[in-house]
Amino acid sequence: MKKTTLIAICFTLLAASARTQSISQADIDFSVTAGVAFDAAERGFAATHNFSPKSLYENNFTFIEIGLSSVDYESLDSSYFKTGGAMTFKYFYPTFASDTSNSRYSGNLFGFDLVGLNLLPKVKFVDLLVTGGLNMGSKKVRIDRNVKYKNFVFAPRVTSELRVRIGPKFSLTARIEKQWDVSNPRWKLKKGLDLLDLTEFKYSPVLVSAGFGWKIM
Repeated sequence: MKKTTLIAICFTLLAASARTQSISQADIDFSVTAGVAFDAAERGFAATHNFSPKSLYENNFTFIEIGLSSVDYESLDSSYFKTGGAMTFKYFYPTFASDTSNSRYSGNLFGFDLVGLNLLPKVKFVDLLVTGGLNMGSKKVRIDRNVKYKNFVFAPRVTSELRVRIGPKFSLTARIEKQWDVSNPRWKLKKGLDLLDLTEFKYSPVLVSAGFGWKIM
């Protein structure tokens, strides 16, 4: 029931965004990126519970991300800046504990930004979007298929996305994002027996990613 309500709220907000930014006038890009999350609280949690990630950079947790971002070049007629928005989904690569618990740590985040600006609208081959919105999702710890814990995440976020065009369709994309988790930091047992004493933490990382994109509208 909670998930259904949350999804309904998301679609309501996205519909409101669509009304303020005309799809017919907006340039929309789809991107696929990979990145790492820099978060001291998560590194402490990982060290306590013997999770050692195979990371793209040092010992920070790795994620893959798909995203949609838009710029409405017909907006703010009297201003140099143009409005923009974004929607992203991140999947964090699972990491297994190096002890005998056989536990696995992973997670996901869905994010959307309803306010934003393209700071370089007059430069044809570069876009610099700065947007603000929310991330929602969870971190998970599982033991086989029998035990599952969740730490829910609800976090305001600010995102900066740099896009360098390669021809009319393709682009190189880099994204830096900061979120502030305002949810309860405790782990909730969702399935099975309560076998683990998991350390509470709020998930407020800096997320850095890079990859490729292409214009779909």
